[in-house]
Amino acid sequence: MMGLGSCKNFNGMQNFDPARFNGTWYVMNKVGTRSDCLVVTYNLMEDNQSFEVEEVRRPPYSDVIPLDFAITNTGSLTPKGGNGKYTVRWNNGIIPFTGTYAVPNTDYDNFAIDIECQEFFGFLRRISATILSRNPEMDDAKVGELLDELSTQFEIPRNRMNAVDQTNCVEMEANDFKFIVDENGIRSALKDLKKIEYLSKLPPEQAAEVVETFEN
Repeated sequence: MMGLGSCKNFNGMQNFDPARFNGTWYVMNKVGTRSDCLVVTYNLMEDNQSFEVEEVRRPPYSDVIPLDFAITNTGSLTPKGGNGKYTVRWNNGIIPFTGTYAVPNTDYDNFAIDIECQEFFGFLRRISATILSRNPEMDDAKVGELLDELSTQFEIPRNRMNAVDQTNCVEMEANDFKFIVDENGIRSALKDLKKIEYLSKLPPEQAAEVVETFEN
């Protein structure tokens, strides 16, 4: 979601344990995605604090193509003050997005939520959030509880948290083709780059009026 202003100082979970968070998570809901079968793997580094991150997804409308293929985006998380707060860098090949990432709530074995934010030109921000599960399914009541938490604590509208279909998914090794480029990264990066370049040329007051017209 694009918006005006700087990123808020959101924090992660107290006494966050990177070793327990390590491993594979299935995405139940995510801001603005249309992809299916979205899975995120956090690979703990030798310092036992940092992560290499790999997102694998089936892109939109791939069900009309008679081939199985996956698109992968890679990134890294570097500790930023501890307690589940990190600097994130996504290697999408167009704009290497760098921002703040945090895990404000998780039980490590079943669920987690994350939130991240990038700043541009001192008055624009781009926010994303995710509901994660250790299993391809999550109880609807629990999803609703986590949606409420993101809405009340981080002002992420429930209707912006798109559900991710985890049915009929193919294991990474079984795909006919594997692309190590994130389709949403390219599309969103190009779209956001055009917005950012345009808004950066406007006075803040006029930029505020334009941002309100965006279909984030």
